[in-house]
Amino acid sequence: MKIRLFRIILFGLIALANLTKFTLLGTRGNIVQFIICLIIVICEVKAYKDKKEIKGSKAAYVICGIFAALIVIYFSLWRYGFGKLFGVYSLKLSYAASGGYTTTFFPEKVPEGAKLKDFGHLPTIMQGDGYVYAVFDTEDATLLSKLENEAAAKAIMSFDITELGTGEMLKENLDLAEKIFREKTGFKDIDPTIDFTDPARIRYDHPDHDITIYIIDSNFYFNHLRTDAVLVDHTDGVIEYVGM
Repeated sequence: MKIRLFRIILFGLIALANLTKFTLLGTRGNIVQFIICLIIVICEVKAYKDKKEIKGSKAAYVICGIFAALIVIYFSLWRYGFGKLFGVYSLKLSYAASGGYTTTFFPEKVPEGAKLKDFGHLPTIMQGDGYVYAVFDTEDATLLSKLENEAAAKAIMSFDITELGTGEMLKENLDLAEKIFREKTGFKDIDPTIDFTDPARIRYDHPDHDITIYIIDSNFYFNHLRTDAVLVDHTDGVIEYVGM
């Protein structure tokens, strides 16, 4: 019976660790590992209370339990994505940064006078490029202007949403994009791409909105595009940060 108790404690601790990670970071994959461990614990507790004897070799029972625990721990340590619903903003930001996503230009905390409208992270999956984004809305025009000025100070280029939608970019922006693209990739027969629309929640399908885009950094490479940007929707009082 002590062996059953060992398995209860072992998977109980792993379940607690996964629940803690989910609570602090909102990493959805960890709730799956928590549920798996919880089911094992419930089954083992029931067997312990009913004083069911272990069938077969006790050594094999222990080894199988440890092996299963190691598998769950392995998956528990995977880098999972998160959404807005659970987690602590600053911890989630640090978690995304630890995975190589640029968050240095994001607000360190939710700005006073603003509301966190959306916040998500998708890790890189095989050939797919991941990203992190945070969207804030505010009715304080002064705050929005302050956040926009901070973004403008860090930006390498800026343009309005209509330029991106029509492709009619300023020549100086196109020249800068080409220069950076050639330096970072070495490609001579491929044109640079100015875009970030996969992660961005502020889209350019609102031609009536006054939206300004600030590119903080980019490789301008369409195949593995990594663009850090800030989008400001003056019409709705919304600002979005995108890190890739």
